[in-house]
Amino acid sequence: MMNSNEFIPVVSGLLLGAMLGGFRSRISVRLVFVLAGLLGFLATWASGELRLSWGYVPADISLVGASALIAFTVSHWLRQPA
Repeated sequence: MMNSNEFIPVVSGLLLGAMLGGFRSRISVRLVFVLAGLLGFLATWASGELRLSWGYVPADISLVGASALIAFTVSHWLRQPA
């Protein structure tokens, strides 16, 4: 079961990837890297983990990035003509 502290980065990554699925690949990849870092930091801050340790920031950035990659791939795949 997903911990509530992991919910914010996973959902934000899924939304990010779904939104960027319609853009060209080069632009999307760059945006995912930048926005995953920002959203991962914000998720760490919002969950209160930042008060405990900065070590949670890379973990949340990774969760956002992996979730965004999955959503981007699915969204891009669904937009392909049949």
